[in-house]
Amino acid sequence: MEQNNANDISVLLRLREALAQEFDRRVQIPDPDDVNPDTLALRDAIHNFACPITYVVATYDKPISFWGGDCDRVTYTRFDMERLKTAEVRCLGEFRHDDFVRRTDLLQELLDKEPAPDLMRLIQSSTFLGASEPGKWFLRVLPNDLRQDARRAALDVLDELSWHCVDRLVRAFDRKPNFKEIYSFSSPHRRSAEDVLRGRGGIEGVAANAVDPREFKALEERAAETDALQVIPKVPEGLAQTVQMAKELYVFATFRYDFATICNHYCYLAIEAALKLRWCSGLHKPARIDAPKGWGVSLDRPSHHEIERLAREHGRVSVNGTEFKRGMKWLIDELVRTRVVTKWVGRLLTSAVHLRNSFSHREFGVIMPASLETLERTTWLINMLFHTA
Repeated sequence: MEQNNANDISVLLRLREALAQEFDRRVQIPDPDDVNPDTLALRDAIHNFACPITYVVATYDKPISFWGGDCDRVTYTRFDMERLKTAEVRCLGEFRHDDFVRRTDLLQELLDKEPAPDLMRLIQSSTFLGASEPGKWFLRVLPNDLRQDARRAALDVLDELSWHCVDRLVRAFDRKPNFKEIYSFSSPHRRSAEDVLRGRGGIEGVAANAVDPREFKALEERAAETDALQVIPKVPEGLAQTVQMAKELYVFATFRYDFATICNHYCYLAIEAALKLRWCSGLHKPARIDAPKGWGVSLDRPSHHEIERLAREHGRVSVNGTEFKRGMKWLIDELVRTRVVTKWVGRLLTSAVHLRNSFSHREFGVIMPASLETLERTTWLINMLFHTA
């Protein structure tokens, strides 16, 4: 049969609709405010799915068994994930299966490269189901004719997207604020071992001339990793220095593994401090503190520590007419209630406070491994708190 290169977008639209229905069946999102924003980005990516699709329909002389069902044709379908949001569909034609698998020219056009001999042999066998270069493209053998059975094809395609393409899909539809772009972060200067030893950000290091910096070259790579994690300008200077302490501890855990435990502790201390500072920054100034029996005071520069002290002293106080409750749970609930953070971010903050308490009031010895992810999460949560300030 002759090749057909028509850009039949209706094929993509039917597949997109089927993908959206299957995703919504598998993933229930009753409250978007209480869901990881990456999940919401993935849902958006599936509901708006588009990428260049190239396919060939291959027919059999008699039905074959394919994943629990019989079919008399399959669709070899290639998805180009490097060009998301591009709606292109190319049909290379419909052929007898035996003829198609011998057409190296078609296979080369379908794969966008010359097929390797081992891949050719696999395709010519009856066991080939697909191939991929994760995150870039994938080829699936879909049951039936894609043009006529988008629902069945969506089951296989969604599995492939969920397993190998999530990162690319989430990045394309990411809902999280890009702090680097919003605040025009510049690329940090790469510190030498001598710079790392001297310290930075108001934190004094060891006397660099007391040791040979060449023996500390291993610090440079870790310092570059942490220097890439930046807090936004709205974060108070004292809090930013606490974050910097955690980052330096991570760097020096290269030589003292127990510094990693202290690094984790300082991360959670910084998050708790950020919660208190962010709540105070949202108060109307001067903040009116009232207690029973007519006692009251106005604070031009209210701090959580001072308000908590007054609450202990007077038993119960209100802040600008709202009852103040001691404890971090109430503080997080207030930030969620006032839409400073989402419910999902609130749950992350709750976990961080729990870990801060575990580190501060240890009932048993614990050694935590160094984790750049903990520093990344800490920086992100603090930036999320103050981004809306």
